[in-house]
Amino acid sequence: MNPSEREPAELAQMIWAFMLSRAVQVAAKLGVVDGLRDGPRNASEIAAATGAHEAALARLLRFLTSVGLLREDENACFSATPLGDLLRSDHPQSMRALAVMYGQPSFTNAWGDLYETVRTGRSHFERHHDGTMFDYLASHRA
Repeated sequence: MNPSEREPAELAQMIWAFMLSRAVQVAAKLGVVDGLRDGPRNASEIAAATGAHEAALARLLRFLTSVGLLREDENACFSATPLGDLLRSDHPQSMRALAVMYGQPSFTNAWGDLYETVRTGRSHFERHHDGTMFDYLASHRA
C-alpha cells in the first residue's frame, strides 16, 4: 500500500478510536477478562457471570477479538490475549481501573465538549462547576 492509500485508513482509525476506548471501558467495568482467568468461556457463560445481555455482549466480545484483546476458538469460546490480560483486576500491571475511570462521564463529557473548551479557553469542568477541578477536589475532600 502506498502512503496515499494508507493515510485514509489511519485517519479512519483515529476517527473511530472513541468506539474502541468505550468498548475497552465496558469490558473492564463488566470484569470480562477477570471471568476468563480460569480459561476460555463462551458468550453465554460470560454474560451470566457479568450480568450482561448475551447477544449484546457477544458483539462486544467479537469487537474486542478484532482488535487483539481477546481470541475466539473453534468452539466459540473466548480467552484473553496478553494485551487483554492487562484488564484483569489481579494482573500485576492491571490497567482495569484506568480503563473504567477514563470511561466515566466526568472524563468523556469533558472530551466531548473539547470544541467549546478550545473555542472559549475555559475547560468543561470550569464552565459546569464554577472553578477548576483542583479547586473542586480541594473543597470536596473525602
